[in-house]
Amino acid sequence: MPKVLDTYLKALPIFIIILTAIGYLYLFSYYIIFGINIIYYIDISEILLLFINYSVLLISAASIVSIKNFMILNKVKMMNCLMKKKHQKKN
Repeated sequence: MPKVLDTYLKALPIFIIILTAIGYLYLFSYYIIFGINIIYYIDISEILLLFINYSVLLISAASIVSIKNFMILNKVKMMNCLMKKKHQKKN
């Protein structure tokens, strides 16, 4: 289990950079339609918070997928254990 957690912790900075870039691209594409170059009007602190709208959605989706994956893996392990017990009883 610590190996999985270590992998997630190593990927977290890259994930934050990607989310920030997605947030900036969304805002940039929205304001460029009106002819406004948004980079002149926003601060660095605002750029860092642009992904919050999407991060809640992405984190929720990742959590649901992780929980489903965990449940499926546990069910497979339990089924394998039951099959081994049945096989041992037959022998």
